[in-house]
Amino acid sequence: MNNKRIIAIFVIIIAAAIIFTYKYTAGYQYSAPNEVSKGPKKIERPVVKKPTTENISKIAKIYLIEYKGDEPILEPVEIDIPADGNSIENAIQALIEFDSTKDITNPLPEGTELIGVSISEDLAVINFNASVVDGFSGGVKDEQLLLESIVKTASQFGDIKRVKILADGNPVTTFGHLEIAEPIIVGEL
Repeated sequence: MNNKRIIAIFVIIIAAAIIFTYKYTAGYQYSAPNEVSKGPKKIERPVVKKPTTENISKIAKIYLIEYKGDEPILEPVEIDIPADGNSIENAIQALIEFDSTKDITNPLPEGTELIGVSISEDLAVINFNASVVDGFSGGVKDEQLLLESIVKTASQFGDIKRVKILADGNPVTTFGHLEIAEPIIVGEL
């Protein structure tokens, strides 16, 4: 009887070993002994993106028209612009893209596009498409507010003291009733 017990225990141990081996090695592939290992497998890890400046912004002001009673006045509105690139260009582009609300109006005519901005010492030259002039309708006060909006938006950066406005690359010498043949000096509108 002792032999039967030993055989039964032996069979149970073998069966347990087979079950254990099957259960815990299922899904693993066996490599034949003649296959040469090429070292540890590379594990693909998620790519962590490094911070870029495109996600970083800074505060700028754009100048918009607000009506106090019947009188239009220029009011600064703080916005976020990209910290990289040309700050004047980014702010003027934000001014162009601002959608008027019932309380605040964008002074730039619809269809105005920014072609580019160049800076030379204390002068910012801002080149718009022709819509900045051709699409404008308003009186002398509106003309002054539009020009002042552009000048104040541009002059908040660096040492800009003068602003020249171009339309399709050509100097704008008159804007409605206003003469602007020379660059506009900041604070003199």
